[in-house]
Amino acid sequence: MSEFEMTRTIRYTSEPGKVDSMRCEVCGAVCQVRRDVETYSGMIAAMAKKTSRLDVFTCPHQETDWHNLAVRLVDAIDETPSRRLAALMHLDLEDVLIGSGVEGVSVQERRDE
Repeated sequence: MSEFEMTRTIRYTSEPGKVDSMRCEVCGAVCQVRRDVETYSGMIAAMAKKTSRLDVFTCPHQETDWHNLAVRLVDAIDETPSRRLAALMHLDLEDVLIGSGVEGVSVQERRDE
């Protein structure tokens, strides 16, 4: 990936203390959590410069090349109107996740979605 390509950050927020743990929607890893953080709840809140106290969950693998590829594959699967292309991209996603060695959401669960 070039230095100019960007992928979305895997970041979730919730009201403080409401959620015990979360898993990354891309790789299934248990997210790291920072509790009761003064932060923006989303893009609109950031543009308005309005912060809230939230628990912030982030994927511990989001900076790795394999995770960035997995994010791009998940986004492409979501965006393609072709079921056949989506099925092929699911196979690539399976290869990336299996190759990463991260335990999390099973490949079969992703196939059934």
